[in-house]
This record gives sequence, structure tokens and C-alpha cells, in this order.
Amino acid sequence: MFTLVRSGALPPIRTSPLRILQPSACPLSSSAVLQFKSKYRKKYSIPDEPHNPPEFPEKWKFPKPEVPKEKESYRPSKLLMVHRVHPMKGRPIYEKLLMAKLGLDGPTDNYVIMKNSPGVNAKLWSLKHLIRVRPITFPNGLPADGDVTGTYLKDNGEFVVSQKLKMNPALIASDEDHERSKFDYKEINEYLRLKWQHRWDW
Repeated sequence: MFTLVRSGALPPIRTSPLRILQPSACPLSSSAVLQFKSKYRKKYSIPDEPHNPPEFPEKWKFPKPEVPKEKESYRPSKLLMVHRVHPMKGRPIYEKLLMAKLGLDGPTDNYVIMKNSPGVNAKLWSLKHLIRVRPITFPNGLPADGDVTGTYLKDNGEFVVSQKLKMNPALIASDEDHERSKFDYKEINEYLRLKWQHRWDW
């Protein structure tokens, strides 16, 4: 750093070595100043041809990871099972409104089945810190002709079709005489009310 002293009561002025100095104000000669400036000046050389990086040897190249056959034949699920795992207290109002729109504002043990589509996935992505998404799989295949009797959905997203849980439709059919002998809820309430009022007489 050079210090230039001027006449008078002004303090000394510090200047950078890259600043253009007047030969009369600098104790060094002009050629020495130019040599000093050229020492700190960055020189950029622009090549005529574009830069082509050298090719690495084959032993330095990383091998490409092999994709397993299971992932090649993987097909995304058409349905998603969505749970809410965190409370909504203290969350922004737009998250609460979106949760209510998707039906996830109830208890945390309730789940909602949604379609695996780009629009639904975009909404779920904005709530990924509050929910848990599991794809619904069909290890036993889809039920035939839309018959959902004897089926149940596990917590891990498996839709199981059990033949043991299916019932014969003939056994489920109601009988008129049997239906006539059933008590209505109004008759049961009246019977219990009379029994409570005259409890000593029974």
C-alpha cells in the first residue's frame, strides 16, 4: 500500500496499488508503477477453439447401476390409502381447508381412498408433512364382477379377497314371517320405558 502525503493539515490518503497514480505525486517512476500494476493484473486468454475436457480411462468411470427386473415390471397402484398422522392444531388455514376438502380432518385413525392421478398427487405433496400415503395392492387379484363380499383392506394397503368370509346369498335373503316377528326400535323403547316405570311389578 502507498501513502501519499499532501501539504496542509489533511490526513494521509491511502490508495490501492491498482489505482492510476500521477507520476508527479508518486516517488516511483512511471515504468516501475506499470510493472507493479501488471504484476497484480489478471490476464485472461480466450482460446480460439472450444474447451474439450479429456476423456477419463475406463477404470475411472463408475459403472451404471443395474435396474432389477422387479422395478422394470413395476406398475404404480391406481388407488392410494391416505392417513393423517399429525394434528391440525397450529397449522395454516390453507392446510386446514385442503385437509377438510380431502376428508382428512377427522380422527387420525380414519383413512381416505383416493385416485392416483397427477391432480390428487399435487395436493397430497403439499400436505406430505402431515399425512402418510400407502399404495393399495391386490395380492389376490380384483374381486370378480365387483363383488366385494368377503374382502377387507389391511393397514399396510393390501386388499385381500377371502373365500372364507363370503356368504351364500340365499342365506342372507330375508323371510317375511321372520321380518314380521322382529321388534321395531320404537316398540323396544316403549317396552323398556314401561319396564322402568313399573319396575316393581315385574
